Amino acid sequence: MFKVKQIGTDIIQGKAYLIAHFYSSMTHKLEVIARQTEVVDGNGRKIPIVAVGKSHFPLGFINYRIPKCDIAGHLKDIQNLSMRNDDVLVCAFMKSGTHWLWEIVQMLLRGNAEYETKTKLSAMIDIRTPEELDAIASPRVLNTHLPVDMLPSDVLSKRISIIHIMRNPKDVAVSLYHHIKAMAPGGRSYPGGFHGFLPLFMDENNYILYYWFDYIIEYEQFKNRHRQFPILTVFYENLKKYPKEEILKIARFLGTRSDDHFIEEVVEKVEFHKLKMATEILKDDDSAKYYLGGKSFIYRKGE
Repeated sequence: MFKVKQIGTDIIQGKAYLIAHFYSSMTHKLEVIARQTEVVDGNGRKIPIVAVGKSHFPLGFINYRIPKCDIAGHLKDIQNLSMRNDDVLVCAFMKSGTHWLWEIVQMLLRGNAEYETKTKLSAMIDIRTPEELDAIASPRVLNTHLPVDMLPSDVLSKRISIIHIMRNPKDVAVSLYHHIKAMAPGGRSYPGGFHGFLPLFMDENNYILYYWFDYIIEYEQFKNRHRQFPILTVFYENLKKYPKEEILKIARFLGTRSDDHFIEEVVEKVEFHKLKMATEILKDDDSAKYYLGGKSFIYRKGE
C-alpha cells in the first residue's frame, strides 16, 4: 500500500524530522511529511508525537513498541509485508475488541475451543518485524489497528480476508484512556486526567494515534469501493449481546466448522471473565512489561 522513501533525517537536540513519500494502491497517490511535532490536550499539556500522514504516533509508543524505533522504516516493512492466501486479518481501532475477536477467529480456524498460548500481540503487524510474522504457522490470524490505507499492499492484491470490528466511540474513548494511563511511565502516551484526554479523541486535527471518525469512515469507504472483497464488519455490542449468532456469522464468513455444539463451546470459552483469566494464567504475554506493576491491562471491564 505504501511505498516509503525516506528523503532525509535531521536530528537536532534529540528531535528527528523525517520526510517520506507514500503511494497508496488502495486509495490514491499521497505525499506525506512525517515529522516530530506535538498535540495539546484539554488542559494545555503538550504531548510529543511523530505525525505520519494522518497518524499521530506518540514518542513513547515508538520508543517502546516500534522495531528499531524507526516508524518510517517500519511502515515500509508493513507495506511490503508478504501475506499468505489463507491469512485472516483482524482490523480494529484501539480498544474495540481486537483481542476478543482474535481469540474467536483462532478457535474457529483451528476447529477447537482451546485458548491460544500467545496473545494477539504476537501476531500484530503494527509492532512485529516481518521475520517474526513470517515465523507464524499457517493459517495466520494477523491483526492491526492501522488505518485501511496503511495495510500491506498484498491485502488487496491477494484478497486477504478481513474482519473489522467496530465499537461505540464513547466506550472506546473511556477504555483507551484507562489503557494508556496503565502503561509504564516511559511508554505512557498521556499523563493527564480524562477531561484533558477527551479532546485528544474528539478533535479531528489534534489527536493521539488515529482520529476515530476518519478511521471508521475510511474502512467503510473501502468496503463500498470493493464490494466483492472478502471483508466482514462485526459490531462489538452485537458480539456481546448475541455471541452465538455473531460467532456463527464469523464462522460462515471464514468457511469453518459451524455446528451448534462447537459454536456454543466457543461462546463459553470467550466469555469476558474466562478470557481474562486465561490471559493471566495460560498465555505467554510479553506485554506486561509495558504496564504499571508489570501486569497486563488488556482486559478491564469489557463493558
